[in-house]
Amino acid sequence: MENALQSLALVAEQKKRRPVFIFGKMGELGGESQRLHIELGRQIAEHKIPVFLTIAGDAAIAAETARKFGRSDNVSTVFSNVEELVDNLRKFVKADDIVLVKASRSQRFEKVVDKLKGLFA
Repeated sequence: MENALQSLALVAEQKKRRPVFIFGKMGELGGESQRLHIELGRQIAEHKIPVFLTIAGDAAIAAETARKFGRSDNVSTVFSNVEELVDNLRKFVKADDIVLVKASRSQRFEKVVDKLKGLFA
């Protein structure tokens, strides 16, 4: 995840575009899940990702941590589920943004990717 966030930040900087991170929980972490999601939030803040969207659950821990350590003007929302996130993408994502979508397969974030393709293809 750290490499993906670093790549997002670098590409967005090179292209002079806004980076957006849309993410769900990292699965199969067992007892390390909370700690690793906190670390993910720190990485979001460290890489200065200004827009990050997620859903309730372990991923919300990362969003809370990123808000705590990030910039005050960050745009961050935690949705109840993937469907609610998908229904609200247009409010947060612009056509020229650089977007990274990442979640465990069990989170079904392909719905997010499909919606983004429909909005901006």
